[in-house]
Amino acid sequence: RAFQNICQHDFKYNQVVSCVYGRAPTLGRNGRNRRRLRSEYQPIYELNIDGSGKPYDNILDFRSDKKKNLMSVRNWDLVEKFVSVQYETLANEGAAPMIEEIRMLTGWTPSPECNTTITAPLIGGVKTYDVNMTNWITEHVDWEVERMFGYEIGARPYAGVEDVEAIAVEPSALQPIKSSIVSPPSLSPAEATTAAPASA
Repeated sequence: RAFQNICQHDFKYNQVVSCVYGRAPTLGRNGRNRRRLRSEYQPIYELNIDGSGKPYDNILDFRSDKKKNLMSVRNWDLVEKFVSVQYETLANEGAAPMIEEIRMLTGWTPSPECNTTITAPLIGGVKTYDVNMTNWITEHVDWEVERMFGYEIGARPYAGVEDVEAIAVEPSALQPIKSSIVSPPSLSPAEATTAAPASA
């Protein structure tokens, strides 16, 4: 029998885990914000899009399917134009290239108040990067999919930013990064695919 949309956020049983909500923690427990504790009582991780109900073998396989799903948005009936923008481009060159592409596609002119020179902050891999992890990702990532988004083997993030030279270090020299896992809203309806977990 076909799976029904009975899980949280209207997903099917074979699409996400966990299917149901847990018990919400007490407000202000240990002085911590309830929203930041969301992953403790409302975790939601995507299962393989092939419908098997099994998890992905690794985060890179999951990444590839998510990126292919993102590109499929251009084929939705209500989508007239589609613009794909690298975060690194926003950091290197600011918003101007993106706004100009939107202008060319739509004919809309940005308002005088629109700041086209604003840049995105640099995040991750700026001063140091894990050599072993970089090599592993380079070997196992689906480069055919990555090229759909303008990424190429050997191209460092933020290469266009002056005075930024990342230093290769061994894993033991890196400080562990603490993060809280939350669940952002779905990119597309549950019937299309599923929503990305923040751990991706």
